[in-house]
Amino acid sequence: MLKIKNLSLSIDKKEILKDISLEFLPNSQTTILGPNGSGKSSLIKCIIGINDMWSGSIELNGVDIRELTYLERAKIISYVPQFLEVHADYSVWDFMEMSYYPHLEDMRTLNNFEIEKADSILNDFNLLDFKHRSLLSLSGGERQRVFIAASIFQSPKILLLDEPTSFLDPKIQDEINKIIFSLEKRMSVVLVSHDINSSILNSKRIIALKKGERFYDGSAVEFISKKYLDELFEKSFTLVNHPEEKMKMIVPEIYKS
Repeated sequence: MLKIKNLSLSIDKKEILKDISLEFLPNSQTTILGPNGSGKSSLIKCIIGINDMWSGSIELNGVDIRELTYLERAKIISYVPQFLEVHADYSVWDFMEMSYYPHLEDMRTLNNFEIEKADSILNDFNLLDFKHRSLLSLSGGERQRVFIAASIFQSPKILLLDEPTSFLDPKIQDEINKIIFSLEKRMSVVLVSHDINSSILNSKRIIALKKGERFYDGSAVEFISKKYLDELFEKSFTLVNHPEEKMKMIVPEIYKS
């Protein structure tokens, strides 16, 4: 279990997160929504240790996260940022192998079972033919698929994804979201997103942040209402019934000249 209690974060005297308390159960799926600058990415970075000047507590299975080494933390948590620059000429397979480093004690190499597992994940992401390609030769969307595949191969208990499908076309977004939203059978998935429709239709739990504070924490069904959306994003939304599901969804505005 990941437990956050009274978490606050200030950077350059600016309050970024204010007294956040949350719990994430094993094998669960949660999407974090909110306007730009609401603290979504900052919250994730506190959990993984990039932001470490916070107050409050973050516990993994009852242990203060600050007491864990980075290796111990990497065995439990995997993270895919919004954007990851690549400068070294690693192949896709090199990157997959490196992602598994928390489990490779005594500098051992991958065994046959682990190789088959990595190949299977690459195949799920339609990346098997890219196995020996350089990351530098891939498009931004292709690299993002590699990063997500590698984070899953890392075999974490908790997978943190910060806007993982931002650079992907609709077809690839759907394929990857299908994989991501099926992972709760194996791990806890915490997803930061701006895709409101996909989040409410596929997530069981929505957390919304506004100005660094917890604005909403509950079911997606209850969240999809003008009451919450209009106040959270400070704009008026138009909601319609989904043609196949018994849920509401938002539709874009029409701008008339």
